Amino acid sequence: MFLRVKARLLLCVRLMQSYPVHLDGDTRIVMEHTGMYYEQMARWLSNSDLFVSAVNPNFIKDFGNNSLRKVKTDNADSVKIVRYVICINEKLSIYY
Repeated sequence: MFLRVKARLLLCVRLMQSYPVHLDGDTRIVMEHTGMYYEQMARWLSNSDLFVSAVNPNFIKDFGNNSLRKVKTDNADSVKIVRYVICINEKLSIYY
């Protein structure tokens, strides 16, 4: 399974690296660090010279919890991560 994901990520990385307007400094790959599952992907993306940050999932969970609606889907989680990154962009630490 990971090989298929890795092949798709490689394609995505190549697209980002070949983008006409180079995305240095503007592209942020942010993921929740959950157990050991994120480590291989984070390391691989970081070794591709991309900005990668692994964030404590509790920070994202607690961020903006003022909504009465408690939607728990991958799309809703992705939107919440993006909102979190926009708010704390300058404080993100680089994954090594």
